[in-house]
Amino acid sequence: MSSNGTTDNVDQNGKKYTFVCTKDKIMQERKMQCRVDGRQVAMFYHDGEIFVLDHSCYHAGGPLSLGDIEDIQGRPCVICPYHKYKITLDNGEGLYYSYDIKDLRKPPKLRSKGVKQRTHDVKVNGNDVYVALSDVTEPRDSDYYSSSAYKAAMSLLS
Repeated sequence: MSSNGTTDNVDQNGKKYTFVCTKDKIMQERKMQCRVDGRQVAMFYHDGEIFVLDHSCYHAGGPLSLGDIEDIQGRPCVICPYHKYKITLDNGEGLYYSYDIKDLRKPPKLRSKGVKQRTHDVKVNGNDVYVALSDVTEPRDSDYYSSSAYKAAMSLLS
């Protein structure tokens, strides 16, 4: 519950923001996992900004809240703890380094796999941090780990 006694906040466009924590808490912890409307998300505080992405890495479901944050060529990224995939915090783009096969002496170039990880909207009101789930309709690879098919498969294993 937020300090003003509410758990949700709807903006003028009708987008529902859910209270997740205080700004003080995310600033202290730097990264954390939370649930917004049934979806697991990872929240990061980096260089004065708060970023929220799906919690499970798009590649193999790694827990991004356990990943390290690195600036890669000026772009803040979370590094998945499972397979070291690099994901930009601002838009969920997957990054990788590629060598020029014709000249392996050249240093590798940073390249994009495109947007793979779903990002979510953040709003800070005083010391309260609210998150609204993404309303982008294009599928993201990370959606699988929030899907009912994945949850059903995991329930069979337990």
